[in-house]
Amino acid sequence: MDVKPEETPAKREFLNVHTLRHQLTAPTANCPRDTYNCHGSVDDMLDTENKRLAENLATKVSRLKSLAYDIDREADDQNEYLDGMDSNFLSATGLLSGSVKRFSTMVRSGRDNRRILCYVSVGLVLAFFLLYYMVSRIQR
Repeated sequence: MDVKPEETPAKREFLNVHTLRHQLTAPTANCPRDTYNCHGSVDDMLDTENKRLAENLATKVSRLKSLAYDIDREADDQNEYLDGMDSNFLSATGLLSGSVKRFSTMVRSGRDNRRILCYVSVGLVLAFFLLYYMVSRIQR
């Protein structure tokens, strides 16, 4: 089985330039190999081709640099956002743990506090449903 190496655009471009150089520098009947004048134009053409390829490469490098900068900036923004969320979750955890402690203390206390707890719980549930009803009416 014959396996061909993978041909990339850069390799294909190199092969095209190499083939062009070979074709232009080959001796012909009008231009023997030692004559400088025949090869002066070949060198100019190859130099022009090299400049074009260098500009093409510089454009690609510039594009990649810009992309890398954008990725870095986006990563910094995301890290900042996650740090803010972390502090928000920590403060919410502190509030909830304090509320749970107070609720546990109230439940463990005497019968009078349990009655107050029951009234407060029913009042909160009713307030929730009342607010839900009002918001749903406003949105229609």
